Amino acid sequence: EAAENLARLKAAYGNDYEIFPISAATGSGLDSLIYKVAALLEDLPGTIPPAEETAEHVVYRAEPRFSISREDGIFQVGGKEIKRHVAMTDLENDEAVERLQWIFKRMGIDDALKEAGIKEGDTVKIGDFEFEYVE
Repeated sequence: EAAENLARLKAAYGNDYEIFPISAATGSGLDSLIYKVAALLEDLPGTIPPAEETAEHVVYRAEPRFSISREDGIFQVGGKEIKRHVAMTDLENDEAVERLQWIFKRMGIDDALKEAGIKEGDTVKIGDFEFEYVE
C-alpha cells in the first residue's frame, strides 16, 4: 500500500517537488532527506541582517479606582468602575443593594468617605444615583 501511495504522490507532485520516501518505523530514507536539508542550509546566506527595531516607549499611569469630592454638601463618588457597578445593580432588589454595599466596602469607598468627613444622613451621589449615608 505504501508503494502505491508513493506512486500516486510522485504522479501528482513529482514534477514540482522532490519527494523523499521515508519510513518512521525503520528509519529508511532518512539519510537522503537529511543530506538534502544540509545542502539547502549550506546555500543560505551566512547571516541574516537584523530587522530594524524601533523601541516604543509607553508609559502606563494607574488611574485611581474612584474619586470623592464634596459639592453643596453632597459627597460625589466618581470613577468608571464604581459607576459601572451602580448601573448594573437593580436598586429595587435588597440583595442586589447589599451586594453593592459589599463592593463599596471592598473597594475602600466607605473608608474614603469617612476620611472625607461623611456623617450619617449625608447625601452620597454616584452618577445619577443618590442615597443617604448609613453606617
